[in-house]
Amino acid sequence: MSNNQQLLVILELDNHPQEVVARAGWIAGPGGYDITLLWCSTDTRLLGIPFLISNEARDIGEAILAAQARVVNDLAKPLRDKGFSVNTEVLQERPVMDGIVHHVERLKPAYLLKGTQYHAVADRSIFVDRDWQLMRDCRCPLWLVKPTKIRPQPVIVAAVDPVHSHDQSA
Repeated sequence: MSNNQQLLVILELDNHPQEVVARAGWIAGPGGYDITLLWCSTDTRLLGIPFLISNEARDIGEAILAAQARVVNDLAKPLRDKGFSVNTEVLQERPVMDGIVHHVERLKPAYLLKGTQYHAVADRSIFVDRDWQLMRDCRCPLWLVKPTKIRPQPVIVAAVDPVHSHDQSA
């Protein structure tokens, strides 16, 4: 790995991982960042406990883990083809939030990127629970990616202090 700053990219099957990877490449391009793609998906740890699970179930768990590693490597290919230094990992730690926070503490990335969803009109100002947890607990800037193309002159919205820790009581 080089001495460049890191981008830590959280990939979840239900949060458009291809768009998140594309956005990571867009951000990394001008800054020369190294990229770590962290796949956060199905927990297979229970399938590996010998006294609880059969050999067949353990084999299934290993196959799922291998498939996840292939998926994240396939997602990394376009970035590698463009010359980016890309590390790939499959998160095994649970709860997922603890694993993400531990990766942030270890890598000290310049940014943490994560996909998020569009919500109904009434819920547009509400983030999903994991997004809020990252806003509160992550010790680096969080970049939430929605499934839209980057415009030539992009629109970027920044939120500062979502818990209002400096507000005065009424």
